[in-house]
Amino acid sequence: MNFDQQFPFSGFESTLSASLKTPDQAHLSLIYACSKNHLEPVIDKDAAKWACEFAEWTCSQMLLMIERYVAENAFHAIWLRIEDVIRNNGGRASQSLLINKLKLSSKQLMEAIEAMGIPKKV
Repeated sequence: MNFDQQFPFSGFESTLSASLKTPDQAHLSLIYACSKNHLEPVIDKDAAKWACEFAEWTCSQMLLMIERYVAENAFHAIWLRIEDVIRNNGGRASQSLLINKLKLSSKQLMEAIEAMGIPKKV
């Protein structure tokens, strides 16, 4: 599987895709109203407010995931994976940890680190 098949969206397309997948506030309001009173559902101010807040939160979470996991190209994918390992390891990671987690050669890792401008002591 090539990189473009693995990560089909990038940049603007990903952001647009995320915003289009944000739940419709009208449907969310109805869900809230039905959960509050399933016999006589009424979309009131509380239902509309909850729906708007939930839709906004959902979109922000999708955009965060895009920022963290959708790469523009193969090099950017490595960069994101390095950042993820460092973030999940409390902000630090040894070269051996990165090599083991990312399944990269030492040379590939060093090229990526140099290109990212990260100090050699990762």
